[in-house]
Amino acid sequence: MVKWAFIALLFGAVGLQIVHLKNQQFQLGQKIRRVEQAIRETHVSNQVLLADIATLSSRSAIQKKLASRNIVMVPIQDQFIARLDAPEVENESGVLRTASNERFRQ
Repeated sequence: MVKWAFIALLFGAVGLQIVHLKNQQFQLGQKIRRVEQAIRETHVSNQVLLADIATLSSRSAIQKKLASRNIVMVPIQDQFIARLDAPEVENESGVLRTASNERFRQ
């Protein structure tokens, strides 16, 4: 009798463990679906934003803004322009300089 009670108790514990694992699996599946949905929504949102950036940065859109005086263009100052030279051999400090904004300034 004790032997059969122990076997029944063992089967009951195993059954409860299986149900618990199935519930965890179901909850994890629900979380995965929510995360995948959020990823899809973020991807769609990114695509919309990229399309907006392309539209707003197009040449015609910028020209319209310039014409309507919504934006003002300021020329780039010479001190902020870096000019690329042909690669030089290293100087006495051992540094190679291929970009400079000092040499061309006058």
